[in-house]
Amino acid sequence: MKALLIAVTLLAPAWAGDAPTPQLSCQRPGLYVSGLTTVCEVVEIPAAFSGSLNVATPVGGISVVGWDQPDVLIRAKKEAAARGQAAAENLSSQIQINVAGGMVSADGPAPQSGWDWVVTFEIFVPRATDLSLNTKVGGVSITDVKGTIRFNVSTGGVSLVRLAGDVQGSTKVGGLYIVLDGDHWDGQTLAVNTKVGGIVYRVPAGYSAHFSLSTALGKIDASYLGAFPAPSSTFSLGSNLTFDAGSGGATIAGETNVGGIVIQKI
Repeated sequence: MKALLIAVTLLAPAWAGDAPTPQLSCQRPGLYVSGLTTVCEVVEIPAAFSGSLNVATPVGGISVVGWDQPDVLIRAKKEAAARGQAAAENLSSQIQINVAGGMVSADGPAPQSGWDWVVTFEIFVPRATDLSLNTKVGGVSITDVKGTIRFNVSTGGVSLVRLAGDVQGSTKVGGLYIVLDGDHWDGQTLAVNTKVGGIVYRVPAGYSAHFSLSTALGKIDASYLGAFPAPSSTFSLGSNLTFDAGSGGATIAGETNVGGIVIQKI
Protein backbone atom coordinates (compact mmCIF):
# COMPACT_ATOMS: atom_id res chain seq x y z
CA MET A 1 0.00 0.00 0.00
CA LYS A 2 2.92 2.34 0.70
CA ALA A 3 4.14 2.03 -2.92
CA LEU A 4 0.65 2.84 -4.21
CA LEU A 5 0.36 5.96 -2.04
CA ILE A 6 3.72 7.18 -3.29
CA ALA A 7 2.71 6.54 -6.92
CA VAL A 8 -0.52 8.50 -6.53
CA THR A 9 1.33 11.42 -4.94
CA LEU A 10 3.88 11.54 -7.74
CA LEU A 11 1.15 11.43 -10.39
CA ALA A 12 -0.76 14.41 -9.05
CA PRO A 13 1.04 17.16 -11.03
CA ALA A 14 0.90 15.18 -14.29
CA TRP A 15 -2.90 15.31 -14.55
CA ALA A 16 -3.32 19.08 -14.40
CA GLY A 17 -5.59 20.79 -16.94
CA ASP A 18 -7.67 18.68 -19.30
CA ALA A 19 -5.41 15.63 -19.32
CA PRO A 20 -7.19 12.25 -19.01
CA THR A 21 -7.73 10.89 -15.53
CA PRO A 22 -5.81 7.66 -14.82
CA GLN A 23 -7.97 4.67 -13.95
CA LEU A 24 -5.43 1.99 -13.08
CA SER A 25 -4.89 1.47 -9.36
CA CYS A 26 -4.34 -1.24 -6.79
CA GLN A 27 -7.59 -0.23 -5.11
CA ARG A 28 -9.54 -1.91 -7.91
CA PRO A 29 -10.03 -5.71 -7.67
CA GLY A 30 -7.46 -7.59 -9.71
CA LEU A 31 -5.63 -10.89 -9.51
CA TYR A 32 -7.09 -13.32 -7.00
CA VAL A 33 -6.05 -16.95 -6.63
CA SER A 34 -7.62 -19.02 -3.86
CA GLY A 35 -5.10 -19.95 -1.18
CA LEU A 36 -2.47 -17.46 -2.40
CA THR A 37 -1.43 -14.01 -1.17
CA THR A 38 -1.54 -11.22 -3.75
CA VAL A 39 0.63 -8.10 -3.83
CA CYS A 40 0.09 -5.17 -6.16
CA GLU A 41 2.18 -2.24 -7.36
CA VAL A 42 1.53 0.50 -9.93
CA VAL A 43 4.61 1.92 -11.63
CA GLU A 44 4.82 4.68 -14.22
CA ILE A 45 7.44 5.19 -16.89
CA PRO A 46 7.62 8.29 -19.10
CA ALA A 47 8.96 7.71 -22.61
CA ALA A 48 9.82 9.77 -25.66
CA PHE A 49 7.37 9.52 -28.55
CA SER A 50 8.68 7.72 -31.65
CA GLY A 51 5.49 7.79 -33.71
CA SER A 52 4.44 4.22 -32.94
CA LEU A 53 4.04 1.89 -29.99
CA ASN A 54 4.13 -1.90 -29.78
CA VAL A 55 2.70 -3.29 -26.51
CA ALA A 56 2.59 -6.93 -25.40
CA THR A 57 1.69 -8.70 -22.17
CA PRO A 58 1.03 -12.43 -21.78
CA VAL A 59 -1.74 -11.98 -19.19
CA GLY A 60 -3.39 -8.64 -18.52
CA GLY A 61 -5.33 -5.88 -20.21
CA ILE A 62 -4.02 -3.04 -22.35
CA SER A 63 -5.64 0.41 -22.34
CA VAL A 64 -4.37 3.15 -24.65
CA VAL A 65 -5.74 6.71 -24.46
CA GLY A 66 -4.88 9.63 -26.72
CA TRP A 67 -3.92 12.90 -25.05
CA ASP A 68 -2.57 16.33 -26.03
CA GLN A 69 0.92 15.87 -24.56
CA PRO A 70 3.96 15.34 -26.86
CA ASP A 71 5.32 12.28 -25.03
CA VAL A 72 4.14 8.89 -23.80
CA LEU A 73 3.28 7.88 -20.25
CA ILE A 74 3.22 4.17 -19.45
CA ARG A 75 1.47 3.03 -16.28
CA ALA A 76 1.82 -0.65 -15.38
CA LYS A 77 -0.05 -2.52 -12.68
CA LYS A 78 1.98 -5.50 -11.48
CA GLU A 79 0.14 -8.17 -9.50
CA ALA A 80 1.77 -11.29 -8.12
CA ALA A 81 0.18 -14.14 -6.17
CA ALA A 82 2.16 -16.75 -4.23
CA ARG A 83 2.13 -18.77 -1.02
CA GLY A 84 2.68 -16.07 1.58
CA GLN A 85 3.55 -12.37 1.59
CA ALA A 86 7.31 -12.83 1.24
CA ALA A 87 6.97 -15.20 -1.70
CA ALA A 88 4.51 -12.87 -3.43
CA GLU A 89 6.83 -9.88 -2.98
CA ASN A 90 9.77 -11.91 -4.29
CA LEU A 91 7.75 -12.92 -7.36
CA SER A 92 6.69 -9.32 -7.96
CA SER A 93 10.34 -8.22 -7.91
CA GLN A 94 11.03 -10.60 -10.80
CA ILE A 95 8.38 -9.08 -13.07
CA GLN A 96 10.06 -6.77 -15.55
CA ILE A 97 8.46 -3.90 -17.47
CA ASN A 98 10.54 -3.33 -20.59
CA VAL A 99 10.36 0.02 -22.43
CA ALA A 100 12.71 0.74 -25.32
CA GLY A 101 12.48 2.07 -28.86
CA GLY A 102 8.69 2.18 -29.03
CA MET A 103 8.39 -1.33 -27.57
CA VAL A 104 6.61 -2.03 -24.28
CA SER A 105 6.40 -5.52 -22.80
CA ALA A 106 6.06 -7.45 -19.56
CA ASP A 107 8.17 -10.47 -18.65
CA GLY A 108 8.35 -12.69 -15.60
CA PRO A 109 8.92 -16.22 -14.34
CA ALA A 110 7.15 -19.05 -16.14
CA PRO A 111 3.79 -19.95 -14.54
CA GLN A 112 3.82 -22.87 -12.15
CA SER A 113 1.80 -24.30 -9.29
CA GLY A 114 1.77 -21.98 -6.31
CA TRP A 115 2.24 -18.68 -8.06
CA ASP A 116 0.78 -16.47 -10.76
CA TRP A 117 1.29 -12.95 -12.07
CA VAL A 118 -0.45 -10.36 -14.25
CA VAL A 119 0.61 -7.04 -15.77
CA THR A 120 -2.04 -4.57 -16.91
CA PHE A 121 -1.05 -1.50 -18.92
CA GLU A 122 -2.62 1.95 -19.07
CA ILE A 123 -0.79 4.09 -21.62
CA PHE A 124 -1.25 7.70 -22.68
CA VAL A 125 -0.03 8.62 -26.16
CA PRO A 126 -0.27 11.56 -28.59
CA ARG A 127 -3.53 11.35 -30.51
CA ALA A 128 -1.76 10.54 -33.80
CA THR A 129 0.01 7.26 -33.01
CA ASP A 130 0.45 3.90 -34.75
CA LEU A 131 -0.30 1.00 -32.40
CA SER A 132 0.27 -2.75 -32.21
CA LEU A 133 -1.31 -4.35 -29.12
CA ASN A 134 -1.08 -8.02 -28.16
CA THR A 135 -2.32 -9.96 -25.14
CA LYS A 136 -3.23 -13.60 -24.66
CA VAL A 137 -5.60 -13.19 -21.72
CA GLY A 138 -7.02 -9.73 -21.10
CA GLY A 139 -9.02 -7.03 -22.80
CA VAL A 140 -7.92 -4.20 -25.08
CA SER A 141 -9.26 -0.64 -24.92
CA ILE A 142 -8.28 2.18 -27.30
CA THR A 143 -9.71 5.69 -27.03
CA ASP A 144 -9.15 8.89 -29.05
CA VAL A 145 -6.28 7.68 -31.25
CA LYS A 146 -5.75 8.04 -35.01
CA GLY A 147 -3.23 5.91 -36.90
CA THR A 148 -2.42 2.48 -38.22
CA ILE A 149 -3.78 0.36 -35.38
CA ARG A 150 -3.54 -3.41 -34.98
CA PHE A 151 -4.64 -5.55 -32.05
CA ASN A 152 -4.65 -9.28 -31.34
CA VAL A 153 -6.37 -10.83 -28.32
CA SER A 154 -6.79 -14.51 -27.52
CA THR A 155 -9.33 -14.17 -24.70
CA GLY A 156 -10.81 -10.83 -23.78
CA GLY A 157 -13.17 -8.09 -24.86
CA VAL A 158 -12.26 -5.08 -27.00
CA SER A 159 -13.41 -1.45 -26.73
CA LEU A 160 -12.70 1.01 -29.56
CA VAL A 161 -13.87 4.57 -28.94
CA ARG A 162 -13.53 7.56 -31.29
CA LEU A 163 -10.75 6.11 -33.42
CA ALA A 164 -9.63 7.01 -36.94
CA GLY A 165 -7.15 5.74 -39.51
CA ASP A 166 -6.57 2.13 -40.54
CA VAL A 167 -7.84 -0.03 -37.68
CA GLN A 168 -7.82 -3.83 -37.84
CA GLY A 169 -7.84 -6.52 -35.17
CA SER A 170 -9.38 -9.60 -33.65
CA THR A 171 -10.21 -11.44 -30.47
CA LYS A 172 -10.88 -15.16 -30.38
CA VAL A 173 -13.18 -15.15 -27.35
CA GLY A 174 -14.73 -11.82 -26.43
CA GLY A 175 -17.11 -9.15 -27.59
CA LEU A 176 -16.34 -5.91 -29.40
CA TYR A 177 -17.76 -2.50 -28.41
CA ILE A 178 -17.20 0.27 -30.95
CA VAL A 179 -18.12 3.95 -30.66
CA LEU A 180 -17.94 6.02 -33.86
CA ASP A 181 -17.94 9.80 -33.94
CA GLY A 182 -18.32 12.61 -36.45
CA ASP A 183 -20.23 12.01 -39.66
CA HIS A 184 -17.90 9.53 -41.42
CA TRP A 185 -14.91 7.24 -40.85
CA ASP A 186 -11.76 9.37 -41.04
CA GLY A 187 -9.30 6.97 -42.60
CA GLN A 188 -8.90 3.82 -44.65
CA THR A 189 -10.95 1.18 -42.85
CA LEU A 190 -12.22 -0.29 -39.60
CA ALA A 191 -12.21 -4.11 -39.73
CA VAL A 192 -12.69 -6.31 -36.65
CA ASN A 193 -13.60 -9.92 -35.97
CA THR A 194 -14.22 -12.35 -33.14
CA LYS A 195 -14.73 -16.10 -33.04
CA VAL A 196 -17.09 -16.09 -30.06
CA GLY A 197 -18.74 -12.83 -29.02
CA GLY A 198 -21.09 -10.11 -30.15
CA ILE A 199 -20.29 -6.80 -31.83
CA VAL A 200 -21.96 -3.53 -30.85
CA TYR A 201 -21.58 -0.34 -32.90
CA ARG A 202 -22.64 3.00 -31.44
CA VAL A 203 -23.23 5.32 -34.40
CA PRO A 204 -24.19 9.02 -34.55
CA ALA A 205 -27.14 10.20 -36.62
CA GLY A 206 -26.29 11.04 -40.22
CA TYR A 207 -23.19 8.84 -40.30
CA SER A 208 -21.83 7.84 -43.74
CA ALA A 209 -19.88 4.63 -44.35
CA HIS A 210 -19.93 1.34 -46.21
CA PHE A 211 -20.86 -1.41 -43.73
CA SER A 212 -19.95 -5.07 -44.23
CA LEU A 213 -21.30 -7.29 -41.44
CA SER A 214 -21.33 -11.05 -41.02
CA THR A 215 -22.25 -13.65 -38.38
CA ALA A 216 -22.25 -17.43 -38.74
CA LEU A 217 -24.58 -17.99 -35.78
CA GLY A 218 -26.53 -14.98 -34.62
CA LYS A 219 -28.54 -12.02 -35.87
CA ILE A 220 -27.76 -8.63 -37.35
CA ASP A 221 -29.76 -5.57 -36.37
CA ALA A 222 -28.93 -2.49 -38.43
CA SER A 223 -32.46 -1.14 -38.33
CA TYR A 224 -31.25 2.10 -36.75
CA LEU A 225 -29.63 2.96 -40.09
CA GLY A 226 -32.67 1.73 -42.00
CA ALA A 227 -30.72 -1.12 -43.55
CA PHE A 228 -32.16 -4.23 -41.94
CA PRO A 229 -35.06 -4.94 -39.60
CA ALA A 230 -34.29 -6.68 -36.33
CA PRO A 231 -35.20 -10.39 -36.63
CA SER A 232 -37.88 -11.61 -34.28
CA SER A 233 -35.96 -14.75 -33.32
CA THR A 234 -33.12 -14.69 -30.83
CA PHE A 235 -30.67 -16.48 -33.10
CA SER A 236 -30.45 -17.48 -36.73
CA LEU A 237 -28.10 -19.76 -38.64
CA GLY A 238 -26.16 -16.79 -39.86
CA SER A 239 -26.52 -13.57 -41.75
CA ASN A 240 -24.51 -11.30 -44.01
CA LEU A 241 -25.31 -7.66 -44.63
CA THR A 242 -23.54 -5.13 -46.83
CA PHE A 243 -24.93 -1.64 -47.30
CA ASP A 244 -24.11 2.04 -47.59
CA ALA A 245 -25.18 4.29 -44.75
CA GLY A 246 -25.70 7.92 -45.73
CA SER A 247 -23.52 8.68 -48.73
CA GLY A 248 -21.27 5.63 -48.17
CA GLY A 249 -17.54 5.93 -47.81
CA ALA A 250 -14.80 3.95 -46.06
CA THR A 251 -15.53 0.34 -45.14
CA ILE A 252 -16.54 -0.59 -41.61
CA ALA A 253 -16.42 -4.38 -41.37
CA GLY A 254 -17.39 -6.68 -38.51
CA GLU A 255 -17.43 -10.48 -38.42
CA THR A 256 -18.26 -13.01 -35.72
CA ASN A 257 -18.66 -16.77 -35.82
CA VAL A 258 -20.94 -17.02 -32.79
CA GLY A 259 -22.76 -13.88 -31.70
CA GLY A 260 -24.98 -11.06 -32.84
CA ILE A 261 -24.18 -7.69 -34.40
CA VAL A 262 -26.15 -4.58 -33.56
CA ILE A 263 -25.94 -0.93 -34.57
CA GLN A 264 -27.23 1.46 -31.92
CA LYS A 265 -27.85 5.19 -31.83
CA ILE A 266 -25.54 7.36 -29.75
